[in-house]
Amino acid sequence: MRLRLPPVAVALALVAHPGHTLAQERDDDGTGGLTGTVIDALSEQPIADALVLLEGERRAVLTDSEGRFDFGLLESREVALTVRRYGYQAQGADFFLPGGEVTHLEVPLPPKAVLLDGLTVVTERLETMDQRITSRRRATPISAQAFEQQRLVRTPARDVLEMLNLESTLSIQRCGRSRFGGVCVLRRGRLVQPRVYVDEMPVIGGLTQLATYRPYELYLVEVFGRGLEVRLYTHQFMERMARGPVALMPVRIW
Repeated sequence: MRLRLPPVAVALALVAHPGHTLAQERDDDGTGGLTGTVIDALSEQPIADALVLLEGERRAVLTDSEGRFDFGLLESREVALTVRRYGYQAQGADFFLPGGEVTHLEVPLPPKAVLLDGLTVVTERLETMDQRITSRRRATPISAQAFEQQRLVRTPARDVLEMLNLESTLSIQRCGRSRFGGVCVLRRGRLVQPRVYVDEMPVIGGLTQLATYRPYELYLVEVFGRGLEVRLYTHQFMERMARGPVALMPVRIW
């Protein structure tokens, strides 16, 4: 089954029609495939690195260089889908995913006014910001670990704190015996509370605040000095950078 979302399709209800089966010899087993392509609504060119989110399920994927995405097999049910990309209006749709077949969506994203300068300019601005972040990380004379978009959308962790506990080099522990004592990391034999920044701004509450962020909501997570400092960058921050990159705060190594 192939579905094309209209250029403005927020919370649009779509009616499923029979389409190609997953395999000719296979009956409906209660699961269906979900694939799609994200394109520019004006040029109809594919959009790479668009975030495609299954609302309510903590599942997201990124489109490839051809604008394609694939969620594999899902349980047949009502599905709520949202697609986002810097410089474009987010699009969403609610529809029924039938079993025994592959549903393919074509999602046109309308450009925002920021793209009046041209997609190339926006891409260059984001690349400039990426280069600044990467250069700062490489120039910092302490260890640094980076979790980029592909890793953030693939992690099974429910939130960023759980992801760091599972996948980083940090040794995360309670700061004290009380469960209200906050979260620390064991660094050089001592329990310390890392400095935490979100979008270049210091966060009160330290690591405990990371439990409020889902990994796919972020563009990048950096960990410095095995827990000395943790920095998060949201998609909203990178959206602002598409309009104009900014200078970055230095990492505090002491």
